[in-house]
Amino acid sequence: MAKLKRKAIFQATLIYLDEPQLIFLKAKGVNVIAVAVPSDDAGQARFLAVTATPRNFESYMEGNTDLRFLFTFPRQRSLYYFDLMKMVGGEVTMLPHEGPVPEADLPSPRLFSSEHTEEFELPPRAEDEQKLIIDGEWDMPEFGSFYGQYADIYYFVAATKKWEDPAHDPGRKANIAATFRDKPYQGGSSYKHFYNELIYQAPRDERAGLESIAYASPGIVKLSGKEELFDEVRELVDHYLDNRGLAVKAYQDLYNYLSRAKLLTLSGDRFQADNPAAAFIGAQTQTLSDAMNFPSLAAVKELVGGNALVAAKLLLSLFRRVEEASTYFAQGRMTYTD
Repeated sequence: MAKLKRKAIFQATLIYLDEPQLIFLKAKGVNVIAVAVPSDDAGQARFLAVTATPRNFESYMEGNTDLRFLFTFPRQRSLYYFDLMKMVGGEVTMLPHEGPVPEADLPSPRLFSSEHTEEFELPPRAEDEQKLIIDGEWDMPEFGSFYGQYADIYYFVAATKKWEDPAHDPGRKANIAATFRDKPYQGGSSYKHFYNELIYQAPRDERAGLESIAYASPGIVKLSGKEELFDEVRELVDHYLDNRGLAVKAYQDLYNYLSRAKLLTLSGDRFQADNPAAAFIGAQTQTLSDAMNFPSLAAVKELVGGNALVAAKLLLSLFRRVEEASTYFAQGRMTYTD
């Protein structure tokens, strides 16, 4: 099926050398980067445009990839041509391009955002800070594992809070729901992709970041993020440490039931709402949620479209991350500063 023409709205010029050479547009919320290409017609200003996911767009703007990468590598991209001279009211009509792009039209390698001639800033990152005391012996893979689990909890909580917020943009809510619903949840890769995608569902000013590690005995780890979300993560960790026995039993009861019923390996979209096991799974999931003191199970259920099996699997995955992150606190190697 042939791709259709697409409208895009001009946002900013990024490189200007006698005339625009690189511009940024939006197509119904989708990021579009367009580079000027050669033309034999002096009356044209031809541009090659590419759509970019939020992750790829930010990677380019932050200098982590060159411009050529956006046009040649990501699987999730669409290419178009348009004539900037035909822009009306800030809107251009882009014609889809299929097949290889002529080398002469592609950006040169190693053209990074630092070479932009015009000012353009991404929204600021989160400014709140959480400090953790780090002690004992660590190796880098261990710390990477801790931070990965801790960040996964943070972004899971962030997604449910945005879903619960009536003022949050409906389009962004739809994207969050899609992230929850479009995975089979049959194995580890599904969960890895799920948690990776949650990062980019959080606004930049709420994203967690590792600011610094001061190694000593003890040392300090500084994390940036949103204070409210850090507080939620801490509550889950503290509650687990105080109620570990009850939480582990609730986890094992739910996990073992799904395992015996051979539902752990069943794709979520194959579990029907009228499945006789749905009510029991829902009740067991609620028990686990209560044992974890997780306040947003209702939001999770809405995000997965009421699918009891998917809600259960996601809560199990969250529990595993809380358990692993909490272990470092139990060992005394990680401590909150207050």
